[in-house]
Formats: sequence, structure tokens, C-alpha cells
Amino acid sequence: MVTQYVSVLPDHRLVRAKLSLKKRMFKRNTHKPARVRIPTFKSEELEYAIKSYDWNLLEDPSEDYDFLSKELLKCASSSREATSPSALRLNAHAIKLLEQRRAVKLDPNASYLEKVTVMKACRIAVKESIQAYRRLKLLEAAGKI
Repeated sequence: MVTQYVSVLPDHRLVRAKLSLKKRMFKRNTHKPARVRIPTFKSEELEYAIKSYDWNLLEDPSEDYDFLSKELLKCASSSREATSPSALRLNAHAIKLLEQRRAVKLDPNASYLEKVTVMKACRIAVKESIQAYRRLKLLEAAGKI
């Protein structure tokens, strides 16, 4: 919700307008959803899955079409490549610390000091890793690598 404070002179000129935005509403209104990832398929595995599948023709064409579409989706899902874009941005040290942080969080006997130190080290490593990734991408875009 936007609240407005407006001062108007007698001749109806606007002197000053002050807008104050509520942070929660601003975040809600300017939210950008995650981009849609287009799946990639391994063509050799897809061809193998289609060739190796036992395709039976049914009597009714509409049932045959439903059957065909379901089975093609099964073949496609078996040959889909897994994507993990966040793992590519993080180096091995940051990934190891993330796994260690997860283990410490799940451990009920872990001390507070241990949790805090692992989380701090993890934040630092992830931040450095992302900065290195950005630097690398900027250098690639500039054509220096």
C-alpha cells in the first residue's frame, strides 16, 4: 500500500509529494519468478529408449494417441539431462562447506559455537565463489579469456 503526503498551494500547484513504500508490499509487487529452464535431452539415449520400447497399436485411434503421448513422455524423461546451475557457480570448497553445514544442522549434539563457525565459513566461501564466478564471466564477456 502506498501512502502519499502531498502539499498543495492555493493555486493547486504541487509543492512536494512524498511517497513511502511498505517493504513487504514492494517485494510482493516486484517479485520476479525463477526463469523457466528448458530441458535438454541426450539424443542417443532418447533414440535407444524409443527403439527399445515395445510399441503396440490399439483399436481406437484416440486411445492410441493417448498411449503414444504417455509412452513418448516416459522415453523423454528417461533421457533428460540433469541440470544444476548453482553447483557450477560454486567451487569445490564452497560445496564441501555447504555439505558440512547441512550435517551440523542435522546433528542434534552439535554445539552452538560449532554451528556458528561452520555457517560463517560457509557464507564467506559462497560469497567468494560467486564473486570469482562473476569475475570469470565478465572476463569471458570482455574477451580476455
